[in-house]
Order: sequence, then C-alpha cells, then structure tokens
Amino acid sequence: MADDVAEHGRVRDAIRDYWKLRYDLAKQIGVVSGVLLAVLVALFGVFYPCTRYTGLAVVTAVSLVIAATGALLGMMMTIRVVAELVEAEEDALRAHRDERPAYPQESASVGRANRRYKRFRWVPVVALGIGVVCLLFFAFLNS
Repeated sequence: MADDVAEHGRVRDAIRDYWKLRYDLAKQIGVVSGVLLAVLVALFGVFYPCTRYTGLAVVTAVSLVIAATGALLGMMMTIRVVAELVEAEEDALRAHRDERPAYPQESASVGRANRRYKRFRWVPVVALGIGVVCLLFFAFLNS
C-alpha cells in the first residue's frame, strides 16, 4: 500500500509539473506577443507619414492578437487542470487507506483537457511565428 501511495505521488507531481510547463510556455508566448504588438505600434508611428505595406502591418497585428489570445486560453486551461489535480489529491487523502489511490491521468476531464490542448497547442506558436515574420518584413520594407 505504501508503494502505491509513493507511486501515486510521483505520478501526480510529474503531471502537475507537465501542466505547469505548459502554463509557463503559454505565458511566455503571451508576453512576447504583447511586446511585439507594442513594437509594431512604435514602428507604425515612426513610418506613419509615408507608411507602405499597411496590409502587412494588419496581418502582423491580427497574428499577434491571435497568439496572445491563444496563450491566454492555454493559461486558463492549465489553471483549471492544475486546480482539478489539487482537488483530486485532496480527495485521495480523504479516501480510505485500504483503497488504491486513483491516478490523476485516469480523470476523464484531465484526459479531455489534454486532448483539447494537443489539438490547440500549435495555434499560438504558429500565429506568433507569422507575426514575427510579418513584423520583420514590415520593418524591412518600410526602412
């Protein structure tokens, strides 16, 4: 029984760390997107009297907003999963000592969130990449 509890703790900690890494990645994407939006506004202000390729600036802004929004959604998703893992741990501590503790990955909602995140995870990354490339081209073409 003690081995089951120790293994349960290791699995729980690994899953929680995994979701915390996802949160940190989403946070960094959000910060970078916000900073690049500020850079775009500054560049647009510098080139304003004779700005060319404003369509490229619009694509950049839309891509960076999508990246920031996707990052915020990813952060909210990970917060919900980590909160659920904490609740599952509290339930496991309250459970009878004779019962085998339930593993967090056996939770239907954690599994659903994991599948949803796997489909969604590249949206902010790709949008950020498109935004960076468009921002560089906008700056280069207007200089």
